[in-house]
Amino acid sequence: MSTEPEIGAVGREVRLTNLQIAVLAVYRLGGVRQRIDNESIAVQCYELAPRRFSWKTRDHPNLATTSEALNDARRPRNGALISGNIKKGWKLTDAGVAWVHGQGDELSEPALRDTSALREEEAAALTRLITQQLYATADIDGPPPSRPLAAQAVRLLPDAPPSAVHRRIDELIAITDQAGRSDIERYLEWLRQSLGP
Repeated sequence: MSTEPEIGAVGREVRLTNLQIAVLAVYRLGGVRQRIDNESIAVQCYELAPRRFSWKTRDHPNLATTSEALNDARRPRNGALISGNIKKGWKLTDAGVAWVHGQGDELSEPALRDTSALREEEAAALTRLITQQLYATADIDGPPPSRPLAAQAVRLLPDAPPSAVHRRIDELIAITDQAGRSDIERYLEWLRQSLGP
């Protein structure tokens, strides 16, 4: 399985830079309409390009690499594709939206989900989820786990904001729907209960 972000139509691969992956992540998370927090973007970048956006020693999203890519994407010399910062969150500029749309079907939804590289990454995301100890011992008819444990289960930091955990659970549920894995979806909804109403 290739872990490099080579995304494109059959017979045509597109090698994206880190800043382009960050812009694509912001787009996929709804950054055309709203500001997206750093942690959610880091997870999305990691899902798109795990080798480039993970820690060197552990299989976790790397916030530092993501922040660097976002700052690069914000620079005028790189097209000022996004605006924002770590505190306010990130949003696509008009130039960023034009860049994504200018890539054609290769990077837009739903064509992006149809690429084999992305399907492999989505399958890997589910595999990482169900190979954790919490999944093996979960009692989904019982009380939910603690909030920090639920965040870790979906590969976020234990102190991740509930909104980030909700978004990540939504992303994973979308993948389970495509895979026809209602058992994993029930587990994810059980994790969501730890976040409260």
